[in-house]
Amino acid sequence: MVDKTLGETTNVVVVGAGVAGLTVANLLRRSGVGYVVLERHGRAQLEQRQRASVPPDELTTYRFADDVGWFTVLADAPPPRYPLFGISRHGFAAHFGRGPSASRFYLQCPVGDDPQTWSDERV
Repeated sequence: MVDKTLGETTNVVVVGAGVAGLTVANLLRRSGVGYVVLERHGRAQLEQRQRASVPPDELTTYRFADDVGWFTVLADAPPPRYPLFGISRHGFAAHFGRGPSASRFYLQCPVGDDPQTWSDERV
């Protein structure tokens, strides 16, 4: 960006090409501010990196005042082309991509239900 009254130029260094760094870079570009993004990893590694993941063996049931709970799994499974969400009389289920080679699955279950006790048929 050039300040015409002072004749100065501003350039910004963005450290990291993660979601936040690339968001800042896009905002700077839209504002006409010069920038450079520094990232220690190569492009191929960045494109394969998963974001916002949890350990694969962690299972969580969330509880809310409306007594709806869900079971979530982060899996090394190809993401869907589009997010999938289904609702039936049994509840809801969803499948969302979490990177180029991972998916997160959601399944509604009763609050307090323990997925560790589920039979193979139920899963």
